[in-house]
Amino acid sequence: MVRVIACDDGEVRKLGEGHTIAVCTRWSNEYGLEDLAAAPIPVDGSNATNILLNLINKIKYNYIIHAILLDSITIAGFNYINIARLSTLSSLPVITVYTYEPRFDRLFKALKIARLDGNPDRINSLKIINNIIHLSTGKGELYVLIEGINATLARRILNQLQVFDRKPIPLRLAHYIASALSRILSL
Repeated sequence: MVRVIACDDGEVRKLGEGHTIAVCTRWSNEYGLEDLAAAPIPVDGSNATNILLNLINKIKYNYIIHAILLDSITIAGFNYINIARLSTLSSLPVITVYTYEPRFDRLFKALKIARLDGNPDRINSLKIINNIIHLSTGKGELYVLIEGINATLARRILNQLQVFDRKPIPLRLAHYIASALSRILSL
C-alpha cells in the first residue's frame, strides 16, 4: 500500500492580488481519499512552505506517509515552495510532479511579466528547477524534482498512483477540490 499527501491550489483570478485556497489530501491506493485540509493562501506571497506544512501536519497523524506530492514548486501564482525545507520540517520526502518539462528561463520570463523579478530570493529559489529529472512511468513521461527520496522509489510510488493518465490521482483530486473551493468561496 502507498499513502501520500498531495497538495495543490485553487484558481488564481489575478496575479498579485487576493487569495486562493491550498488543499492537501491524504490518499492511499487501498482506501482512496482519507482526509483533507484547506487554508487560504495569498497570491504571489512568500509563505507557501509554512502554509502547506501546517496543512500537512493537520492530516498526517501517525500514519506511515510515503511522500508529499506537489504539482509545482510554486502555488497561488508565484508563492514559492521550498521543497528541501518542507521535506526536512515534515520529515517526509517530497516529489514535485510536472507533466511537461519546466525551464527556469520560462519561469523568469513569467516573473518579469508579473513584475515579481525584483526579489533576488524568489529568483534564486526558483533555480532549483534546473535539477529536474526525467522519469518514464507506466502511463507516460514525467518530470520531477525530488527531495529526501531517490528516483527509483519516486517512480515506484508514482506508478502506483497513476490511474487514468500520467498525473497521479491524489494530485488530480487535490486540484479538483481546491479549484471547486476557490470558486465556491469566490477567492
